[in-house]
Amino acid sequence: FDVIGGHSLQTPENYPPMLSGKMAAVNEPSPKALAAFDSFIGEVDGLAAELQNDQRAAGRAVRIGLLNGMFPRRSRTTARDNMGEKYVDASLCTKCGQCERDCPYQAIRLAPEPVFDMSACYGCWRCYNRCPSGAIYTDKFRGGPYYPGPGALLREKLE
Repeated sequence: FDVIGGHSLQTPENYPPMLSGKMAAVNEPSPKALAAFDSFIGEVDGLAAELQNDQRAAGRAVRIGLLNGMFPRRSRTTARDNMGEKYVDASLCTKCGQCERDCPYQAIRLAPEPVFDMSACYGCWRCYNRCPSGAIYTDKFRGGPYYPGPGALLREKLE
């Protein structure tokens, strides 16, 4: 396949190391960024119409950002390794099962508290961010910072 377009939309940061370093884009995307995204979606709609009519869609050059161009691709397990081991504070855990239900990699099971299968984990921080009692922690992060969820503008766009 040919890549005929690309767009990067800054969304709220959900990565606790960034949240703790004051580098988080908590209020993103901005109205200006959403307008640029809407423009891109319009371009994609036009390109899709060309392809449906058996025309060759010209597209546009897709730029790779400076940082992505400088650093080699890293495996998906790099995030898991950066996160480190996960633990559960038994005094805070309510055994609600939210972490087990929300894990996109089925890397958590309740027995009766959460047990982590680090070989299946990709370090997405979802269990950490969504634990309603803050019982899940790592060697580096305990008690926050937590991702507050998407802002109103992003929620509206996603709907």
